[in-house]
Amino acid sequence: MLPTIIEHVEKAGVHSGDSYAWLPAQTLTEEERANIVDYARRIAKKLGFKGIMNIQYVIADGNVYVLEVNPRASRTVPIVSKTTGVPLAQIATKLLLGKSLVDIPGGKMSGLTVMPYVVLKYPVFSTYKLPGVDPTVGPEMKSTGEGISIAMTKEEAAYKAFYAYLQKKANANELYVIGDIDAELAAEIETKQLNIVTDVSFADWVKRDGALAVIDLRKEEGEAPKRMAALSQQLLVFTERETLDLFLQALTVGQLDVQPISGWIKKKKQAEQAVIA
Repeated sequence: MLPTIIEHVEKAGVHSGDSYAWLPAQTLTEEERANIVDYARRIAKKLGFKGIMNIQYVIADGNVYVLEVNPRASRTVPIVSKTTGVPLAQIATKLLLGKSLVDIPGGKMSGLTVMPYVVLKYPVFSTYKLPGVDPTVGPEMKSTGEGISIAMTKEEAAYKAFYAYLQKKANANELYVIGDIDAELAAEIETKQLNIVTDVSFADWVKRDGALAVIDLRKEEGEAPKRMAALSQQLLVFTERETLDLFLQALTVGQLDVQPISGWIKKKKQAEQAVIA
């Protein structure tokens, strides 16, 4: 059984634990989705594997490649179970004890779970309490936890992920750019009523009430002191373009649909019944 496909926001090279990610995948073609499911089925069958397996893929030019296979549970398993309603740990435990999928309640899934909403998994870092850690993300995992936001649209899910910070910095609208950004990104920032600061030194700006976030897409080692200084002031630091784009999407939302996970799962069951009917 394969409950869902998770799609990372950032490109390959950012550790999966530090990446924002969509459940279910949002941009895959039908062919890419079919290949992912097919490869997972063939790998599990060839290995004769029982339990929970995590497979990571890379897609380049429409081609799906297997990056790695982890024959174990990961910290994302509870997130998948909560948001799909599929009790993965319980099902896997019964399989390891000799049960068959056809004999386990919920084990006879024939395809990906129907999810009439979007889920954004986001990393939780302890960098505010550890200001000496460079916030640049990469292949080494730095996050200490994960959270989820559920919504009917990607924009609202993104807003929920950044909600606490945006509320705390409600009156801030200044972005400090280390290096250069392209004209298209600069224009996008302006449409969100944000200001790119260029007329003040970083040391002065980072302490201003209007300071919102630092953008450093070059990620040069020599700029690490600025990134860490921003963290010491509890500012956001964006070192990946995709994460920054996600943040800008969040700024387009002004109203939230808040309900417990049980409410979203109820919507999921209603959608499944509609498909069967």
